[in-house]
Amino acid sequence: MERKFIEVKVTTDLKLAMENYTVKKNGLGDHTALVTVGPHDFKILWTDHPGEVKGKEKVVNFLVWRNQLMRDAGIPENSLLEVSGKRDSELLHRIFCCTGFNDKVDA
Repeated sequence: MERKFIEVKVTTDLKLAMENYTVKKNGLGDHTALVTVGPHDFKILWTDHPGEVKGKEKVVNFLVWRNQLMRDAGIPENSLLEVSGKRDSELLHRIFCCTGFNDKVDA
């Protein structure tokens, strides 16, 4: 049985996810795969992997729970996307409330 490192991306921007994966994959050969999951419809797309792995239902259940939690907190899914390569620092500090952690992120 072949083993691969599977990169999981929850995203609405499949093109950007594929571009980033292609860059990271360079030099890794066939030892990596990408799975993208739509944050609204939970549609799963596999790249460089046949799919159907154990735990798929658990991942979808987690994303449904996460989606509800974010809606309850008033955080729209698109707020988590990076805009022009810059992070939304206000949202970042709202999610990561630990000052010590944030100091390391900002460094």
